[in-house]
Amino acid sequence: MFQITNWEKMPIDIAVNPSPGHTVAIIKGTDYNNRALQASFNGDLATAERLHLEAIKVKETGLGTNAVSTALSYNAIGELYLEMKKLDKAEEYLLKSVAIRNVKGDLFDGAVSRENLAQLEELKGNLSKAKEIRLSGAPDKIACGFDQVMF
Repeated sequence: MFQITNWEKMPIDIAVNPSPGHTVAIIKGTDYNNRALQASFNGDLATAERLHLEAIKVKETGLGTNAVSTALSYNAIGELYLEMKKLDKAEEYLLKSVAIRNVKGDLFDGAVSRENLAQLEELKGNLSKAKEIRLSGAPDKIACGFDQVMF
């Protein structure tokens, strides 16, 4: 028999008998996120930004600003803004993501958001701050930021 004993640490937003708003937020928000990622992959960063912002709006309305799924969208747009070199906007969303994912999400998810925030600090020239961010939260759970493998 499967039993969950620590609901506060569940890595996803769970709702028994979810409200229509909750259901719409999960379905529409996920669809917007997926379409944004595809647009980004295709090089259409303006469309990706618009879709990520739609996902955030839907998720904030239906799930709240503290939900793990909303934090996923904050992280996704933060990554996009890093790619676009819009560092102030990236920082705004990555800070939100880290605050939620360090507390509520899976340890690896928190590490991913911290890694993105650390990369932002590196772009700003703050190497010691980047190291501090990587080691905060769960220092034994650090995500590698080297994802641009060239062959």
